[in-house]
Amino acid sequence: MACVGQRPTVGREVGPSPTAAGDPASAVTPVPKPAGVATTAVAGAGGATTAAVATTAAGRAGATTTVAAAAAPTVDPMGKIPAGGYFDGNRPPQFLLLSFDGAADPALMARWRAAADASQARLTFYLSAVYLLGKQNRTIYQGPGHAAGASAIGFSPTPQGQDDAAYITAVVRSLQAAARAGHEIGNHFGGHWCGAGGVSTWAKADWATELNQVESVVLKVDANNGLTGVGAPYDPLRVAGARTPCLEGKLDDLYPVLKARGYRYDASNTHGLFDWPSQRKGLWAFGFAGIPIAGLERPTIPVDFSISTGFNGAAVQGTLTTEQTNQIYTAVQAAYTKTLDQLYYGARTPFEISNHFNSSDGDAYNRALEDVIRTWCVKAEVVCATYSQAVSWLDAHAADVPALQSGKFTKLAR
Repeated sequence: MACVGQRPTVGREVGPSPTAAGDPASAVTPVPKPAGVATTAVAGAGGATTAAVATTAAGRAGATTTVAAAAAPTVDPMGKIPAGGYFDGNRPPQFLLLSFDGAADPALMARWRAAADASQARLTFYLSAVYLLGKQNRTIYQGPGHAAGASAIGFSPTPQGQDDAAYITAVVRSLQAAARAGHEIGNHFGGHWCGAGGVSTWAKADWATELNQVESVVLKVDANNGLTGVGAPYDPLRVAGARTPCLEGKLDDLYPVLKARGYRYDASNTHGLFDWPSQRKGLWAFGFAGIPIAGLERPTIPVDFSISTGFNGAAVQGTLTTEQTNQIYTAVQAAYTKTLDQLYYGARTPFEISNHFNSSDGDAYNRALEDVIRTWCVKAEVVCATYSQAVSWLDAHAADVPALQSGKFTKLAR
């Protein structure tokens, strides 16, 4: 579901975008990061399996529940990579990291899993924990600085006329099935607090409180909703990564909290198109790069809400004509194609695209992303992996990242 009312307009469009391989120019410059990263295994993230029971951990929410271990995935995009990790001895894979925020719609999950299966791709789905609570038990969740039962995105997005418990059951089983198939389920936190009074004001203790709330909600799906035998959608005590609401928050406060809980990466940054991920406070820091899109005044990150904000301004979604939404689809699809072509034959930096679970602007962004999956994920040397799979590759080749950043590898000939 969409993060309704949270279409970011500040700080999410970056520019100018670099125009030549090796040019690190960007409006957002990553802070130098120290070495060292955790290697906690993650259930359903890239095929790794974990213990079947998630136990309580010090400082956590204090819930114990059964979490199904992931079976071996039927599709493993990492299998495209040679044994040494490089093509022609020194050329890195072209990682394409495709993700979704607000992943709580079984129908859309089925759509994306089908697209991925057809193209040897694996995806990352970030879940907002409040979607696992029905309106009648919303007070179980309380975000830092907010009243119990408050959320900027509501709670279970149950379709009208359906039962919350039944819908939450379907959501959980959909996520469990995705994890078993090798997709990754990540943390998008709880009430999606953006803007004034939101996550940008949170200190370490606030992030810890939010994580405790999230972990408890995820682990206690059955107890919270009067269910039996449904279980947790993923193991929050072994989750690999997170993305903050609206990409906001003081990450230098958040990262030590995530690191202490075994997280391996965060995907809440912005950076230059030719910047490789780097290590920051023990985590791999991923981020979106601004790209030129026809019809927009400045480079924009490839996130559906940010692009939609650029095209719509203050207009309400749904007011565009079919012709206009087709024009948006064409512009976005062309921008993705041009950017990927530039990286594939050049810098090879991972390229990240994110949509929400909705069909905004006439499904323009979903159609464009389906084109990317269908066209690019099947290419030789393109690896459409989960974030945690990319992290495992980076862990194995961390010493090579400075050389990769400098472009010291053999480029693929056109």
